[in-house]
Amino acid sequence: GGGHAPPEHYDEGITDADLMVYLTAQESCDAGDSSDTTWAAAASCDYDQYDKPVGGRIDFCYGSIKIDPDTGVPNPVSARVAIETTIHELAHVLGMASEDMVYYWDRATASRRTPYPKTINNFQCVGDGDVRERMEVPDETTLRAGTTEGGVR
Repeated sequence: GGGHAPPEHYDEGITDADLMVYLTAQESCDAGDSSDTTWAAAASCDYDQYDKPVGGRIDFCYGSIKIDPDTGVPNPVSARVAIETTIHELAHVLGMASEDMVYYWDRATASRRTPYPKTINNFQCVGDGDVRERMEVPDETTLRAGTTEGGVR
């Protein structure tokens, strides 16, 4: 989902802003399933010279919000989940996402944790076992794969 930033934001920048978050809303987000339980999706999409996110998007899926037909107000559970989801998605915009880990810096050394050029590998996901192809993999100083004593990755 999602729209695009106005061209002048790229051409001229945005005065007095450290982060620009673009919001969209659609009835249903295409999450690749028919469960219709996706509340939102988000990502950072523009970075400064130090790889810090300066732009991102949150796509809200309002079809998941249960509205009281008499009052037109979300029920209390939907309202709470919507707030919690917004906070969660904002964390993704701020760089708390697996695809952003290659951009992390070491505060003590003021250098990138993952050197350029980045390593591109196939990567097996823990939850579903799917293999993501051609994924930028962060340095082991950021994320280290391992296995528990019970054999869980």
